Formats: sequence, structure tokens, C-alpha cells
Amino acid sequence: MTASTVPQTTYQRIQSRVFRILEGDVTEPASRFCEIFIALLVVLNVVAIILESVPDIHAEWGQFFHYFDLFSVGVFTIEYVLRVWSYSQKFAAEGGTAWQGRKSYIFSFYGLVDFFSTVPFYLQLLFPGTDLRVLRMFRLLRIFKLSRYNSALDDMFEAIKAEKTPSLRRCLCCSSAACCFPHLFTSLKAMLSQMFSPLFPQPCIGLF
Repeated sequence: MTASTVPQTTYQRIQSRVFRILEGDVTEPASRFCEIFIALLVVLNVVAIILESVPDIHAEWGQFFHYFDLFSVGVFTIEYVLRVWSYSQKFAAEGGTAWQGRKSYIFSFYGLVDFFSTVPFYLQLLFPGTDLRVLRMFRLLRIFKLSRYNSALDDMFEAIKAEKTPSLRRCLCCSSAACCFPHLFTSLKAMLSQMFSPLFPQPCIGLF
């Protein structure tokens, strides 16, 4: 009896269905809802990160941004755990092992994006006394999750990777730089100010 004809247990059927839902299987009604929900949450996250970098907006809405980030991290963490868990069924029909399926996701582009876009939150919990604001810039990686749910963006990334359209490559680089550099500069300025404040008087710190 081959692997494809071995009847699945209830546990394996649940894994297979979760895998199909997260992978956008058209036969799963919940798949479309999942795609729209995650894509919308990613867009809102990017907008929130940009708005949060504005001092006046952060001062007034800082608590809202904090709770929204908690909610987002919770959703993205559940998504990541479910993907790692359900990917054990990816190669099951061909006789592959659970680790082969999980490894294909964990070390893929999207798997790394999912991991590094949420890990700064948990590092803050593990090291509460450490200034890890520079790592919060990795939250911007969440924007790349959109390409998982948009075939047009997938085509664009493939074209950029193949270097067939330099204009698209330059456009993507400029857009990423416009979003990332202000956030990175603000974080680095805060970190350097804290590092050198014991060595230099306050007027010198303002030069950073």
C-alpha cells in the first residue's frame, strides 16, 4: 500500500485541511476569508508603523498602536505555528516525512519573513531591560507577506529576481528605502544617544 492510499487519521485530516486553507486552496471556503483577513491586517500594520513614527501621532495614539501590535503579533504567531504544524502534510502523499514539509516552509522566503517580522516582540519580553528598538524595524518585513496572497506581486518579485525589469527593481528599492530608512534612523539615533550619554554632555548628544 502506497503512501497516497494509506487512510488518514482524524489528526492528519485536520492538518491537511489547515494546510489547504493557509495555502489558498480554492476548494476550501475558509481559504479566501483567511487570505483577505491576513492581507488586510498586513496593510494596516504597515500604515500603523509609519504613523507611529510621527511623534505627535504616537503621543496621542501610542496606546492604541501598542494594543494593535499585540493583536497583530498574536494573529501572525498563530499563523506561523499553524503553518509549521500543517506543513507536515505537504509531501505526505508522496511518502515524504513531516520534517521535509516543515523544513520547506521554515527556511523558505515566506517562512523567514513570518519569523523575523514577529520575533522582535518576543525578544522584548525575554529581555525587558534591553533597548531593542532597532529590531522593531523588522516589523516592516510584514509587507512582504502580501506577495503570498497576490499573484501579481508574485510575478513582480520573480521579474525583479530575474533582473528582467530594472525599473520595477528600482521602484521597489526606492519604496522600501522610503519606508525603512526613517524608522531605522530614528531607532539608531535613540540607541546612540543612550550609549554615549555617559561620555558626552547633552548638547553633544543632539548632534546625532
